[in-house]
Amino acid sequence: EVLPAPTVPEPLQPNAEDEGRHAPTDEPLWSESWYFDFVDPAQDIGGWIRLGLVPNQNHAWLNGLLCAPGLPTIAVLDFAAPLP
Repeated sequence: EVLPAPTVPEPLQPNAEDEGRHAPTDEPLWSESWYFDFVDPAQDIGGWIRLGLVPNQNHAWLNGLLCAPGLPTIAVLDFAAPLP
């Protein structure tokens, strides 16, 4: 068994205030992220996009991956993007 049984049998339900941006703490590496996973079974392709804000370092991380069987993975990585 890789993971223990869940202690709460129901999925977590985020509150409305959990869905927006949050005020950063004083932690220098405090960050907040949004992830977007996608797949197209008909085209046999999938990917992942992440926007990570690192406001105390005054930059954002932008990451994108696109992959499919038998093809090289395409990655776009920017670890010094301006904050939106």
